[in-house]
Amino acid sequence: MESRTDNIYVVVLAIERTFTGDPDADSLFEESFLLVRARDEEHAVELATQRVQPALQFENQYGEEVVWTLRRVVDVAEVSADPLAPVAEIYSRFFGDWNAYDSLVEWQPEDD
Repeated sequence: MESRTDNIYVVVLAIERTFTGDPDADSLFEESFLLVRARDEEHAVELATQRVQPALQFENQYGEEVVWTLRRVVDVAEVSADPLAPVAEIYSRFFGDWNAYDSLVEWQPEDD
């Protein structure tokens, strides 16, 4: 049981999805942001990675074996705001290369 003195952290995970038995299938990567109540950053990472360690395996609706594997813990940060407030920033990071960032993000078309 967690104590009331635990803090809330956001743990950012990079996860890879593959299909077993299909060498031609493309991998798909997910960046997942998890809110975790934990004693400290190390405990937060431990709890978050339990979601995908060992790798999650299941059969999808097409009979294909799908495997989700943790590729990396990208970041962990304490959430300083109330995550249940009407508006709360739970995670942010800075970057210096807009073009690299822009190439990773699938943008929605703007309404005219």
